[in-house]
Amino acid sequence: MLFASFCLGIKPAVAEPNPTINYQGKLTDSSGLSVPNGTYNMRFYLYNATGGATTSALWTEELTGSDKVQVTNGLFSVMLGSTTPLTSVNFNQTLYLGVEIGGSGSPAWDGEMSPRKILGTVPAAFEAFKLGGVASSSFLRSDAADTASGLLTFTGGFISSASSSITNLLFGTATGTRIAINGEAFTDLTGAGLQNTNGVLSVAISSLGLGNGTFTGLSDTQSSLTADRIIFTNSGGTALSDSASFLFNGTALSIGTTDTSRLLNVAGAANAGARFTDTTNTVQLDTRAEEKPELKDTVTVRDRDTGEQTRVAVADLVTYLK
Repeated sequence: MLFASFCLGIKPAVAEPNPTINYQGKLTDSSGLSVPNGTYNMRFYLYNATGGATTSALWTEELTGSDKVQVTNGLFSVMLGSTTPLTSVNFNQTLYLGVEIGGSGSPAWDGEMSPRKILGTVPAAFEAFKLGGVASSSFLRSDAADTASGLLTFTGGFISSASSSITNLLFGTATGTRIAINGEAFTDLTGAGLQNTNGVLSVAISSLGLGNGTFTGLSDTQSSLTADRIIFTNSGGTALSDSASFLFNGTALSIGTTDTSRLLNVAGAANAGARFTDTTNTVQLDTRAEEKPELKDTVTVRDRDTGEQTRVAVADLVTYLK
């Protein structure tokens, strides 16, 4: 029966690809005497419990053959993880070390020693849980969802490629910042008229010349409307207006008069009149006023194809067009 006393020291290896643990111990026989000098077969196990078979180990390393451990005056020292990497082990939990000796010749394992030893750290390794004196739990992870309870400031910008929404994104001041929404970049959120209405960003109507928000409240529209009048732009195209002699009530159109008793009623001064073209019947009707008395109450009808003109009394016009 072999016995071992040992001490452990975790070798911090944050910058190394293969962390190792320094393990030192002493082998004695059943009488408490050191075993003969030589190289010995050894097995090492890491568990997350004090009980259970060796098959439940989280990690196993077997040092045999050319990897056998040198023992001198019963003392030995090995670097656990030198042949089987420890990279798969989660050290953020309580771990226990198990040891098994297999003699100095061909491996003849005498069973795992008991009890297993809890894996501790040297005092200096406590700082491995911190960065600059700050606990590791105070840092945000970039590879997993995390939550920050304090205020985060991004002086170099903030980019999110997530498909989900970002809630409660606050700006201390919008001037000089840049935010992209649906691919559109905004560099200034202090535009005139912007207002927050119960959390909804909107534009104040008053800043857009919309008055009270109704059509008649527009800054370039008259303050009131009259029934049946047609609205048109002024000569400069800068404002809207209407006229008492330009009407449409949904059925009849009147130009130059307020009379809407006919479907179309056009009135004008002498030589002002109007001209109508009926392209379906190839007839052009000219109602321009004439100065000669004999032409009063007559119109000139011209055939579109032949150009032939005929003077027709207005009273006979309907019959003529038939």
